[in-house]
Amino acid sequence: GSSVYLKAGEELTLENLLYALLLESANDAAAAVAYEIAGGIDSFAALMNETAEKLGLLDTHFTNPHGLDNQEHYTTAEELAIIAAVAMQNDKFRSVVSTHKKTIPLNETEGVRLLINHNKMLKNYEDSIGIKTGYTKKSGRCLVSAAKRDGVELICVTLNAPDDWNDHKSMLEAGFRDYQVRELVAAGEVLGYRHIVGGDGTRVPLVAEKSFSYALAAGEEPEIVLSPRLFSYAPVTGGAPEGCAYLVLGEKVIGEVPLVWGTSLEETKEKEKSFLERLFGGI
Repeated sequence: GSSVYLKAGEELTLENLLYALLLESANDAAAAVAYEIAGGIDSFAALMNETAEKLGLLDTHFTNPHGLDNQEHYTTAEELAIIAAVAMQNDKFRSVVSTHKKTIPLNETEGVRLLINHNKMLKNYEDSIGIKTGYTKKSGRCLVSAAKRDGVELICVTLNAPDDWNDHKSMLEAGFRDYQVRELVAAGEVLGYRHIVGGDGTRVPLVAEKSFSYALAAGEEPEIVLSPRLFSYAPVTGGAPEGCAYLVLGEKVIGEVPLVWGTSLEETKEKEKSFLERLFGGI
């Protein structure tokens, strides 16, 4: 497998090892990272599997940090895409996987290693921002790519694809053609109302604290779901936080928007009315 030929006793920063791992597919760097973070290969793989479980991945299992063949080391294209999407939320990861070349020390005083990113998409596809190539004789050519255009960010994964560069260009172009970013919620938009007990039967608007946009295909219409609470108690203060609205597409929550009270409402005294009268009188 690939290596940057680390030497016993050599000291490198974790950041430099990650560049070696993600640009040159350095298996020795992967092992060094595993020992530093978790004390060994098996314990690091256990952390990987723990993370996969938290992400809800059902068809992924790791035995090592570098991806060399093992019968119990496997994943799917879909689940690799999920892992990639989570990883791309990390600014350091995004920076490393979009880097074309990098120099890191060679055994401290012996010079430098020049690392060249194997991902040709970075040079051959204008909107490319990562991510990683992979290859073994058993897996064939594997590629996870990411690209961003006009606010839309796409991730593409192929496994055992001999023409992966062209496959990814075609798939990414199809994604950019079919998906457009739409503002689904505007800051200040009233998303619902809630009855206020002890507020003279008044309903107070629930307002989006910030905007929310998402890339959608034609015909996709997310549903805005608010907390099922029917009422709150006075007083309420305009601008104060009051939960979230969730945007649901199919069975998936694609985002959430913080809510605030749209107006203030003081408590009123209604001693002559029963609780039920006060509760349902304004509905």
